[in-house]
Amino acid sequence: AIDRRKLVTMMALALLAGCKMIPKGPPEAPPPTTGPSADVLPTDTGRHRVALLVPLSGSNAAVGQSIANAATMALLDTNAQNLRVTTYDTSGSATQAAEKAIADGNKLILGPLLSENIPDVSVKARAAKVPVISFSNDESAASKDVFIMGSLPSQSVVRTVDYARSRGVKTFAALIPRGVYGQRASSALLSAARTGGGSVVAMEVYDRSNASVT
Repeated sequence: AIDRRKLVTMMALALLAGCKMIPKGPPEAPPPTTGPSADVLPTDTGRHRVALLVPLSGSNAAVGQSIANAATMALLDTNAQNLRVTTYDTSGSATQAAEKAIADGNKLILGPLLSENIPDVSVKARAAKVPVISFSNDESAASKDVFIMGSLPSQSVVRTVDYARSRGVKTFAALIPRGVYGQRASSALLSAARTGGGSVVAMEVYDRSNASVT
């Protein structure tokens, strides 16, 4: 019989023979450093930073993209080398868009498009002392450091009525688009006609489609 100690020794040698000795090599190199994040705006002290807050998805995406395109064309037309305009999408959250714009160092906000987004944006902007120029046509949304750039229906209607009255027109009719803008336009027309001694004899509301207008 084989001695038990010899048997254990033989088994240990067999196990060692089956093991592959791997020499200790140099330490592994750290993973390569990634480039700058697309979410972080690079430092730029040579230009004034302007944030453009518009919807780029959803039902108002077409309008928002048109405004963004217009901003790009304006920069190209003026050849302004000291401005940097960055677009932020307000579709998900106007508040988050404003926060990101301010964190990126923008000192002026153009937008938002919708008046219901102005309070959320203005709260963040006012705290950072960043003025806001909105594209809304709701004059009631204007306040300290919040300016309205949109076409105001009341001003357009009053000027039109005043011109018509200067030409002897005293009765008016209107085709009004359905929605908030149409409501403001119709109220302005009734007020302007009444103030000038005229009258509104007909008013029709239409949806924004060719068939409805016809």
